[in-house]
Amino acid sequence: MVLLGLASACNSPGVYHGKFDFEYELWPPDEEVIFDMEVPEAEVPYDLYYQVRHARDYAYQNLYVRITVQDSTGQVLKAELQNIPLFDAKTGKPMGSGYGSTLSREIRALRNLTFAEAGTYTVRLLQRNREGEAEGIRSLGIWLEEVNE
Repeated sequence: MVLLGLASACNSPGVYHGKFDFEYELWPPDEEVIFDMEVPEAEVPYDLYYQVRHARDYAYQNLYVRITVQDSTGQVLKAELQNIPLFDAKTGKPMGSGYGSTLSREIRALRNLTFAEAGTYTVRLLQRNREGEAEGIRSLGIWLEEVNE
């Protein structure tokens, strides 16, 4: 099954923002979340970030995500398996912030991405936890911003 992320406005900086809310706070391993993002300028370095909102009682220390970035022809520009730590391995303390039963973790996914031309690029995300379903994942967002060094 394919799940399409929605572009949304938010207060954080960036040239693209997308967010997907999981029904029943559950991300099955066969459900791909897809974001079609507009890249405004070619040959400019960008960083891509995740925002993972999850239940405080999420059963695992981390979330494994397979990220793939494609151009408009479907050519893969970047693909890798990533570990998103949600809780400290030694202390068990949350690495994100929040209150009540929801925590939010923001983390850089990819550094210094450059695109050959301005236009639409696709980010595909699959969760790859060992246990199958990622129960307690409430939403997944991405944003793209220019590197300002």
